[in-house]
Amino acid sequence: MHTQLLDILNVFCSAVSFLLLLYSLYFIIFAFLAFIRKDKSYPEASENRKFCILIAARNEETVIGNLIESLKKQDYPSDCYEIVVLPNNCTDNTESVAKECGARVLNIPFSPKTKGQVIDYAFRKLKGEKDIDAYVVFDADNVVDPSFLRCVNNSLASGFDAGQGKRVGKNSSDNWLTQCYEVFFVYQNILFNRPRAVSGLNASVNGTGWFVKKSVADREGFSMYTLTEDLEFTAKCAIKKYRIAYVPEAVTYDEFPSSFRVSMRQRIRWTYGQICCLRRYGSKLLKNVSKAFTSFDVFMLFISPLVQVLSVISGLASIILNYSTIGGLTNLAKMGVFSALISYLAMFAASAFGVYRNQMRVRSNIKGIILFPVFTVIIFPLIIYCMFMKDCTWKPIAHNRVISIAEKRA
Repeated sequence: MHTQLLDILNVFCSAVSFLLLLYSLYFIIFAFLAFIRKDKSYPEASENRKFCILIAARNEETVIGNLIESLKKQDYPSDCYEIVVLPNNCTDNTESVAKECGARVLNIPFSPKTKGQVIDYAFRKLKGEKDIDAYVVFDADNVVDPSFLRCVNNSLASGFDAGQGKRVGKNSSDNWLTQCYEVFFVYQNILFNRPRAVSGLNASVNGTGWFVKKSVADREGFSMYTLTEDLEFTAKCAIKKYRIAYVPEAVTYDEFPSSFRVSMRQRIRWTYGQICCLRRYGSKLLKNVSKAFTSFDVFMLFISPLVQVLSVISGLASIILNYSTIGGLTNLAKMGVFSALISYLAMFAASAFGVYRNQMRVRSNIKGIILFPVFTVIIFPLIIYCMFMKDCTWKPIAHNRVISIAEKRA
């Protein structure tokens, strides 16, 4: 009986290891392609499209002024874009600050539970306005690079239906946690979205600094069912075969959580939302693979929580096998320490290289590079927790880092 159990564990570990290898190779190959191919370029557009910039705002009086200021400094004709603030559930002076800064205010006449509901209302309310070619969506705590709209305009002129700019930290120097977020989005920018751009696949929308043609918004709306409306939108675009560009020159500076407690709350929402997206869209994406390979790519992204859990289970099974065959806790501990060290060094090197390739200083982000493995490992218990959650409520995150676009570009 003991031998049979070991044989079963051995077969399980071998099968899982093979599947994990294939899964890892899939993303490694795309990352490799990104470094041997030239960046995706978007020729200068011959006409200026008209943009409606949407800003969902809940008690953001402290930071929204800097965002509006950065948007007014766009290297783009001022008569070709309008800034629309969407106050919701506010108990502060967000609305009056937005008006004082020159933005149009569109109040939400109900109490939305998610940002997706706010955007959906705006799309429906503005559907009848003909003088809009595309929407751009920001969070109220952002500041935006002056070339953002011009670069977005170029990508739309190249035939894309939607797109995602590059998201970097507004306050990454605050502490080790904000630096870890910086490294996390470096991976998103360099190792996911950039490879998709140079390979002709869709980028992934990641929360802020994204855009969509008004014709697509009018046709599809923005009725989302999960707390991660960005991932859900990415899935819907893949299924409907809408093209999502990655525009690294369109930079958004985002405020990252500097509190561990707030970070955990945010990451639980992200993880739970991703699991919900897999449950709702997993089968639809697989059925659509024959029509668009992008659907398979999004499916591979959505199953990452399951893959991570499977890797932990496989690792525990390997420990049982090794303990039985090696025969000793000391040798097993040595093997574990050696494996952990190799994994850590590999992640350290990848993080440092990614930061460098993202045109950032390695020294300025060294805390995040060193501690990013810790930031990553924390996700494992969160995934298990989220798998058994019945529901997750969106909770606002307070933003108070007042940083202007001039300070970020200094």
